[in-house]
Amino acid sequence: MSWIIVQTEKAYTLESKNVYILANFNKNHKTNKIELAKVLNEKGCKVVDINSTKSYIKQKKRGKKRNIVNQFRPRKWYVTLEAGHKITEEVISKMNQ
Repeated sequence: MSWIIVQTEKAYTLESKNVYILANFNKNHKTNKIELAKVLNEKGCKVVDINSTKSYIKQKKRGKKRNIVNQFRPRKWYVTLEAGHKITEEVISKMNQ
């Protein structure tokens, strides 16, 4: 798997509320909330709640003849942790092994 921490303005404001946004860029691996919670709990993060967005394919028009190209958009996971716990790059690197 290839998990990353999403780094946007929205993600930074949510981190103050102990909510982290994760994304998985592997199209072939389908993860559900239960599997993600188990992995994070094994790595030492106490998960309170997990919400997800729908993954979709964005269609872009390119070229003179309006060729339609599909662009994959990964599913994002909003993970709420207990106070005092953090998801760091070290936790993500352990998840990716």
